[in-house]
Amino acid sequence: MYGDKWSFEGDLALLKLKAPLTNPAAAVIDEGDFDEVRALDEIIMFGCPDASELPLPTTGHVASMSEQRAGIGLMLSQVFGNPGSSGSAVFRYSEKRSRYEVIAIHSLTDSRGSLTDVGRGCFLRLAIQAPEIHKFLRLHKMSHLLGLETGQSNESQDTCPFKDIHTQRDCRNRAGPSCMAAQEQDAACPSVWYARVKCGMLIFWIFFTGIDVWMWHWNQSPLWLLACLVVTNGWGWLDAVLRYPVLHDIDSPFTLKNLLLILGKICWLITVFLRHKSHPVSFVLCSMLAIVVPMFYAMLLPLDETEQVYNLIKSMYTDEDILVRCWRFLRNPRQTMEAWNRQRHRIIKRGCEEIAERTPTVAAKLGELSPTRRAMLRKPGRSV
Repeated sequence: MYGDKWSFEGDLALLKLKAPLTNPAAAVIDEGDFDEVRALDEIIMFGCPDASELPLPTTGHVASMSEQRAGIGLMLSQVFGNPGSSGSAVFRYSEKRSRYEVIAIHSLTDSRGSLTDVGRGCFLRLAIQAPEIHKFLRLHKMSHLLGLETGQSNESQDTCPFKDIHTQRDCRNRAGPSCMAAQEQDAACPSVWYARVKCGMLIFWIFFTGIDVWMWHWNQSPLWLLACLVVTNGWGWLDAVLRYPVLHDIDSPFTLKNLLLILGKICWLITVFLRHKSHPVSFVLCSMLAIVVPMFYAMLLPLDETEQVYNLIKSMYTDEDILVRCWRFLRNPRQTMEAWNRQRHRIIKRGCEEIAERTPTVAAKLGELSPTRRAMLRKPGRSV
């Protein structure tokens, strides 16, 4: 229909962002991983036909990978769409990476799938495949939209979404190789740093909650005091750790709740200690921690970050009360467990990458013991 006059760049230009991208729902599949896509794979399309303000989802499957127009290899998908859906992304769920990935961009309707003579409504669509998307972005120097640099794969994309921001800030007074080396390191990246602080807070919470339970048991306190400990350490301390590093106003319900629970924790410690007055050193230590820990928590908040960096940080965490999370789990435990499994997979994957980066010998031995983790225990990046 279009012959040699057709150009896929007109449709790929729709990738130009109108607003800053803070928390993408999916990543574009890496060129090296595109071989995983097969005919009959289930796909999802989101489009805005007829200038619809609400994106409309449609499910379907890959019909063919061998279509061509003007010398460009295209993917034929069997998914319903109306005129105006060009530029819509084609999503495919990757079991290996536990996430949805963009595998193509819809560009043309195929007349073989027209439902009417006038062409409105079609269940066959031609899409530009992911390798062409990567080539287009590299050609026009827009690879930063995917967070990918030369030789970097999608698997290492999760390490630091703030790299461009800090590179611009750190490289003002640097040049040459030192600046390039700074771009490759993510040790000072906010996403990595705050995640490590959060993990440290969780470890401290487990340790000191164990001390509180030990004090309760050693002083032979009643069961209702243990229930009070669940409220102070669970609804208070644990909730604050889970919502870190999101900022809250000084007069917010979150701040008021935690101030009251800190006072309640001190009263709890006094009540438990007065039962038998044993282990006074532990009592003094726990009383000091009840006051000092919230101070350190406030000091470790992202108070000095710029608004742009903080907005990116905030988009990666959930600011919900722990009671709301529990209620949501009770209402839909299956969906919650699926989300937890995805998060667990990311944590394991990140840990394996850390092992591979710091101790390659240990990673090689672990890869021999666990073939399923062998791919994760490789250094991030592409090997040829």
